[in-house]
Amino acid sequence: MNYQLSRIKKGDFLPSVSKTVTQHDINAYGFLMEGGKRTNLIHYNRKTAEEWGFKDTVAHGTIGLGLMSEVMTMFLGRGWVEGGKISVKFIKPVFCNDTIIVKGMVSELGRDREASRIWVDMWCENQYGDKVIVGSASGTI
Repeated sequence: MNYQLSRIKKGDFLPSVSKTVTQHDINAYGFLMEGGKRTNLIHYNRKTAEEWGFKDTVAHGTIGLGLMSEVMTMFLGRGWVEGGKISVKFIKPVFCNDTIIVKGMVSELGRDREASRIWVDMWCENQYGDKVIVGSASGTI
């Protein structure tokens, strides 16, 4: 997307991104993160996940975090890649076949020690509107 950074103001919404997380996504992500070892079976085995009290296999929280990074890349491009910062809290699990929707809103524009910066309040919701990840991110402009 092409944003005119000079027109950005507090309260502006960022582009939204959504993804339905499949078991294939969970398996592939786990293979990369765990080096193919599958150390935590709640991600891969529904029976194990149910034994732990979950309704289905649990997606890695960092799948949602990656989508948040995608939104910031769309929004700030190089300013995110080279100067981005993010802080999040995982508050609810994402299950296989849940849809994650990333949302964000500009909370502040200003300057820090490094450069001009845009701060954003961000969150991920599931298909029911429940927040599953909340946090803030910033990038340089």
